[in-house]
Amino acid sequence: MTKKITRIRAARIRKAMASLSAVAIGVAACSSSGSKSTGSGSGSSGQAIKIGLIAPTNTPTLNIPAVPSSVRAAVRAINASGGIKGRKVNLIYCNDKSDPNAAVQCANQMVSSKVAAMVGDFSLFSTAVLPVLKKAGIPEIGATALAPQQYSFANSFLLDSGAFGPVMAAPILAKELGVKTMGITYVNLPSGTAELDQSVATAKRTGVTIPVKIPVEVTETNYDPIITNLRNSGTQSALTILTERQTVAFLKSYQALGAKFKVITLTEAITSQEIETLKGSDGTMGGALLLGTLPPFSATTQFKQLVQYRTDMAAEAKAGDATAEPAAWQPQGLAAWLGMYAVADVMNKARANDVTAATVTSALDATKNLDLGLIPPWTPSKSVSAQLPRISNAAVYVVKVVNGVSVLDRSKN
Repeated sequence: MTKKITRIRAARIRKAMASLSAVAIGVAACSSSGSKSTGSGSGSSGQAIKIGLIAPTNTPTLNIPAVPSSVRAAVRAINASGGIKGRKVNLIYCNDKSDPNAAVQCANQMVSSKVAAMVGDFSLFSTAVLPVLKKAGIPEIGATALAPQQYSFANSFLLDSGAFGPVMAAPILAKELGVKTMGITYVNLPSGTAELDQSVATAKRTGVTIPVKIPVEVTETNYDPIITNLRNSGTQSALTILTERQTVAFLKSYQALGAKFKVITLTEAITSQEIETLKGSDGTMGGALLLGTLPPFSATTQFKQLVQYRTDMAAEAKAGDATAEPAAWQPQGLAAWLGMYAVADVMNKARANDVTAATVTSALDATKNLDLGLIPPWTPSKSVSAQLPRISNAAVYVVKVVNGVSVLDRSKN
């Protein structure tokens, strides 16, 4: 149980992915949402390029303020450097409020606004959003993929393995740690069920037993029975597939009850500030391990792009955006930031002078081995899984907590 690993070998995840099929999910559609258009920096002459973003903020279910603040930070920096093709970038942000009807309205707004691309989308109701974008031919870049369609639709350009990759990596990590059993708690939403199914399928393939699967309602406030249920099952470890609020509540109960099973959670489900709060007396957050598709913010020595992210976010915070402060940073925000830079890099190198949904899609299809720094060289059209064809990068990082800070675990490539 003490073996330390930095990155689950991509080959192992690709092998697991090869045997899995995407799970169909149905979601309702149609109501209201808030939206905002922003553009900062200089840019240049010509009509501004519209980039769209859908993500929830200020909702009791899910709150991801780091996503819009990170994209705004990237837009600010890109505009200050001349924009895309010498044109200013304007961000059109829509808050889907973690509501399926609002999510569809957000998608329709992006169509009517004629955005050239979507970057960094994070929506529990992507199954309702993506078909609208697909019909309009709008590409989605760098989204946190929660819905099976995001792993198969041709307009989905994933930078990583989305939400599926880390949960599929969890049983692989458990086995490498010598753990034979892994209980799972998951948010009782379609996205949580889909992630559960993928993790269970990988566990079967790797020989890890799942003694208990516990659905958790988004309104749940008492996590002591959940911890007790896991402990009574005799599980050696537990994977949490929960929202940020749920993950924090789970970890608080875990620590309060003195549970001993190994916790495996997701980097996207907890902020730096929350890790500091939950670090415990030994500074390790109870020895929990975290899985994510991007390296932690502390890994600036290994990844120079994290220094650029810090610089961009500092400028955004200086401009008055409190959600750009380090305490609010989340991996989903880093992914969205990287997605915005990917669009800028691809289009500034493209032959097409016009920047539209069609030209962005064409340029992405033609891109090969783009060096974005935080992920392996990116070829969007490359697939590592016949069943999940839009995944071109299967790397998953293992993170531990040291003195209240998330850091890369020891390398094993």
